Amino acid sequence: MGAAHSASEEVRELEGKTGFSSDQIEQLHRRFKQLSGDQPTIRKENFNNVPDLELNPIRSKIVRAFFDNRNLRKGSSGLADEINFEDFLTIMSYFRPIDTTMDEEQVQLCRKEKLRFLFHMYDSDSDGRITLEEYRNVVEELLSGNPHIEKESARSIADGAMMEAASVCVGQMEPDQVYEGITFDDFLKKPLCASRHLFLGTPCPPNKESASGCGRVTVAENVPRPPCGLGAHRTVLARAAWLSLQMLRATL
Repeated sequence: MGAAHSASEEVRELEGKTGFSSDQIEQLHRRFKQLSGDQPTIRKENFNNVPDLELNPIRSKIVRAFFDNRNLRKGSSGLADEINFEDFLTIMSYFRPIDTTMDEEQVQLCRKEKLRFLFHMYDSDSDGRITLEEYRNVVEELLSGNPHIEKESARSIADGAMMEAASVCVGQMEPDQVYEGITFDDFLKKPLCASRHLFLGTPCPPNKESASGCGRVTVAENVPRPPCGLGAHRTVLARAAWLSLQMLRATL
């Protein structure tokens, strides 16, 4: 009786922390046990048991996100060696649909937390910025399965998107000024273009390259132009999040 009561209390506590229902927690616990081999914790190598994950171009970032102390709310940097079931639920809660019963303030907070998780996935050194090199890595991985886009073109797309981010976040830059990278506050700013401009899709209206003075950010000719404004980097990263979400829903 006491054990059953204790288990019930634990489930209620997890419901409050993660927003999952008791049925969802039970389902996720079964999946956790499958991944861990019925062990109390999961390690990175346990994700090798998810075959579909091998097809995801950002596999390494997905796995790393599960062990990132920032996402586990256990610190500002570093990776955990293993995670328990509560940690697993914490990560999965970032992918939980927004509850329609939430008020506007709760919705905005929920969205901000989801964006923060996404930001952490690409701020790989935990320095609070998505640098040009980190951004290039994202785009190259996302486009790695596209035979029509060469690596150099992918890099140019990333460079162009970073240039647009610099123009919005910093404005007119001095010739010797370098844009250090996208902060989380930058990441939350509204894009200048409508989100209907899909990544590598419909062309964006011409815009001034106000950050052209930054020697580290250039755009090669004859390369598909990314959506303008901060919509560029948010679209790239959102596409990665979509891939992650589909993988998680299908396999976890």
